Amino acid sequence: MENFTLVWFDPDINMIDTETKTYIKDFRRIINSIQIFTDLFECCKYALAVKDTQMILIVSKSFKQDFAEMFFMMKELRSVYISSKNISTSLESNQFRSKMKGTFNDIQGLSSTIKDDIYRFENNQIPIDVITSTTLIQLMETEPKFYYSILIKENLYEKGQRFEQGKQAFIDSCRVYYANNDEQIEVINEFNDKYALSTSIWWYTRDCFISRILNKAFRIQDFETIIKMNFFIRNLHRQIEQVYLETIPHCQITTYHSQGITHAILEKLKHNKNNLISFNTFLLTNTNRDLALNMARHLQESNELISILFRITIDPSISQTPFVTLDGIAYSQEMQNRILFSFQPIFRIGEMNKNDNNMFEIELTLIDHYDEQMKDFIRHNLKPNETNPGFIQIGTLINEKGELDKAEKIFTALLQTTSDKYKEGLLICHLRLAKINLDKNDLQVALLHFQKSITILSIVFSADDRQLALPYDQMGLIYQRQGDDENALKHMQIALKLEVQGLEPMPLHIVQILENIGSVYQNQRRLTEALIYYKRALQIALVYISSDYLMLSTIHNNIGVMHLWMKNYTDALSYFEKTLEIQNTHVSSDHRSLATSYSNMALALDGLDRTNEAVEYSVKAVNLACRILGFNHPDTDSYLCQLTELQSKTRHRI
Repeated sequence: MENFTLVWFDPDINMIDTETKTYIKDFRRIINSIQIFTDLFECCKYALAVKDTQMILIVSKSFKQDFAEMFFMMKELRSVYISSKNISTSLESNQFRSKMKGTFNDIQGLSSTIKDDIYRFENNQIPIDVITSTTLIQLMETEPKFYYSILIKENLYEKGQRFEQGKQAFIDSCRVYYANNDEQIEVINEFNDKYALSTSIWWYTRDCFISRILNKAFRIQDFETIIKMNFFIRNLHRQIEQVYLETIPHCQITTYHSQGITHAILEKLKHNKNNLISFNTFLLTNTNRDLALNMARHLQESNELISILFRITIDPSISQTPFVTLDGIAYSQEMQNRILFSFQPIFRIGEMNKNDNNMFEIELTLIDHYDEQMKDFIRHNLKPNETNPGFIQIGTLINEKGELDKAEKIFTALLQTTSDKYKEGLLICHLRLAKINLDKNDLQVALLHFQKSITILSIVFSADDRQLALPYDQMGLIYQRQGDDENALKHMQIALKLEVQGLEPMPLHIVQILENIGSVYQNQRRLTEALIYYKRALQIALVYISSDYLMLSTIHNNIGVMHLWMKNYTDALSYFEKTLEIQNTHVSSDHRSLATSYSNMALALDGLDRTNEAVEYSVKAVNLACRILGFNHPDTDSYLCQLTELQSKTRHRI
């Protein structure tokens, strides 16, 4: 949940020693996850499994060069500290020097240095996006983090979020994560008992689990955590907004933000004057330029990053983006002269120059969230509404990208934090989770979510409402995949009845259900029943969805197959010919479905004793399959077997 894990390798460490316990307690004040190893192989095994978390390594004993190289090649490894002078200097070779932070004999000095290291990292990792005028149209592809952050920002007051439920889900997960950290557990209990909207800023500015977890969640866009913390994100925004409205300044304010950025982002900033930059978090700045400048110097940690001083102008006449001066309301007096902006402040990029310290200083002007460029973006790219709010949109987009596990976590978190009164939101979550688990082939879980969606629909509407048709049909398909044809037909027939009797029947849905019922009968070899449903589907499709050529070719093919199995070869050939006619007009010449149609044509012609013609179509199927699937594909092999059998009848050669 936090940004860091501390890995400590010391073969001689005594875990029951009082001094060792004190060291661990001191380290846990700055890093919760501490893993201590006396065995080098176990240490390496753990380190290799670390993902999305920065690793700090403390070494108290020398180890071989090959192990050193293994550690230093890990991208998650941020820093290495040596806690003894009696250690091999091979660790300090040139290739490793950038990650080496020094040798320490006292834990207090080591702890202080690690704390500074963590501060530099977290400040330099504040998520930013430079938004160019050319990327607004294709923003989801080019700047997805900005796109998702806008969706979060647009839905700070999402309908259906229940405060206590969201808060409890978050606290429960924190208690698990910090189970071995007595100090943080006390803070969590205090938060649970005393937190209120009016203390949100106080809690955010306190160095504890709240800011650590939230800032990492924004950095890596951990939406599961963001959803659980939505109650706090919303309240923090609301308190900032309330204080801002009570103390709106009447003159310009200048404040500063220091951050180390990559060379790529610097080049992007250079070429995008007058465009926008977004900080996708709650941004903390300093009105004291000297302090900000000193901080910028402190942030320079490697040649990979360039320290930047952002000079931010706030003009109340052109921006109503809420911010608050922290004097008197922050947790610590150290927050004097600090300004906290609400989530995702957006600035217009101005001049860029090098100051007297040879450091880049970039002028930014706070814009209103609804300035003309942002209005244009929101109008053309976002469609948040009550039935499809931001987090649901995010989960849907991630699901469409094929990231099923990530999407599942999002919708599961939404279920945990959505009010029971908000039936539409719960329904969408259950339907999305059902589809995700269907795609993952977890059929029992998919069934469970479809059943829950039917329960909700029956409460919101009625047990015979047309909207129940979709989950019933999908449940039928699941039962079919499980080999339970009786239940499959039962649910599909219910779906068909609901769809047909609805006030506004959807022809496409009716056709799909008829096709599904026909496929169950086909699997059961109840060919007459299957043919009836396929023909009903075709009749409706020809009238209402004649432009859906893929659907039409599929139905014609299915009817042809039924006639083929019933040995009605003339009728079968007629439907296969119609299938090919549609495909030749509307699909590419190397489309896989053409090989199936060629093979079916060969079967029908062979049944009519027109074997020479059958061979011609069989050759077409083999040639196309070899070209697009490869010679060793099972379908290619099947077509070859068919061709061989036909040739044996005619004694032809390819």
